[in-house]
Amino acid sequence: MKKIPVVFILMMANAACFGQNDNRINPLIKASLDKNFSAIQREAAEMDDVERLAVYNRNKMAPWEGALINLFGPLIIGGIANFGAGNFIQGDMLGGGITLGGNLAGIGVFVTGAVKFWTASAAGDRAAEGRDWPAYTGSFILMGIGAGTTVLFNLFGVIKAFTYPAAYNAKLKRALAVEHLALNIAPSLDITGQGVHLTLVSIQF
Repeated sequence: MKKIPVVFILMMANAACFGQNDNRINPLIKASLDKNFSAIQREAAEMDDVERLAVYNRNKMAPWEGALINLFGPLIIGGIANFGAGNFIQGDMLGGGITLGGNLAGIGVFVTGAVKFWTASAAGDRAAEGRDWPAYTGSFILMGIGAGTTVLFNLFGVIKAFTYPAAYNAKLKRALAVEHLALNIAPSLDITGQGVHLTLVSIQF
């Protein structure tokens, strides 16, 4: 009967220590995995395997969120460009910047073509008279190039948002030293000659 309070106290002390480590390492990961890589490694060195895996599972990046934002964002807001929103949300400044720049360039070319078309139309609707098709053709070409460029960089943003989490999670694993560990949270009941043992968490190497 005396073993139960002792075990409970040990469990509570371990949980308190883990909470302190967790409070130190989580802000480092959220702030910047790249900049705080060494600091994260030092904090992780003070944790056991279960604690490091728990930190990884809480901070790993889901592969679909950014890609879905980039894919369906334009449809939701009624636009034609995602502007790298999903990439920026993931923290991928490079991918988001490339997507944003490509979208802005595409929209700029499209608007230029639209302005040329409007200018030609305002000059007297010569297209209806069949005398000024080159001006209209040039504006249509510009609008097509602009729309195509925008769609192309939209696609780039979606693909980049889908591949970025894999690289991020691999780096997070290296920082936490959990590359070869797997955490299984499943109850198992073992009956031995010494009694009944309940296991909730197991580590696989």
